Amino acid sequence: MIGHMKSHNNFISISKALAIIGIVVWHSSPPLKLGIFLMFFVVPLFFFTSGYFFKPICTSRQLIEFIKKKVLGLYLPYIGYSLPFLFLHNFFYKINIYNSDYGFHGTTSTLYSFKEILEKAFNIIFTMRGTEQLLGAFWFIRVLFIVSLTVGIFSFFSRKLLNINSLLLSGGG
Repeated sequence: MIGHMKSHNNFISISKALAIIGIVVWHSSPPLKLGIFLMFFVVPLFFFTSGYFFKPICTSRQLIEFIKKKVLGLYLPYIGYSLPFLFLHNFFYKINIYNSDYGFHGTTSTLYSFKEILEKAFNIIFTMRGTEQLLGAFWFIRVLFIVSLTVGIFSFFSRKLLNINSLLLSGGG
């Protein structure tokens, strides 16, 4: 091997792939017992495998880079898909992809007014809520974004707190 290469952990990649497959199977309405098993197993497995390579954040610069990476990798794609689907809602309604008779979990659609589109766009941008029915699985991106930021910020501040406690206990200051 030339230079220092980062090794790839196939076990984690395979586990993540199995979690994704399990989520797809769960979304296909499997038999009840299989569905319950998948619901309580695959989502936590996916979160675990997503955070397995998390590196503690020690400096302000690392925290800023971490936040920037999460915004570019999760938040912006969320917005980049959610807003076009919102703006296409009335078109989808007119061509009967959405309609007032059938929907997801009993939620049907109507044509949006301009005011409703603006309100929904505001919610998408500032709360990451209110995506269109065709983007139902986007709840996961929102949750992963919030959890990632929470863990990153907690990692940074807990290290700072540990450093302060070490100074206080050692009598330094």
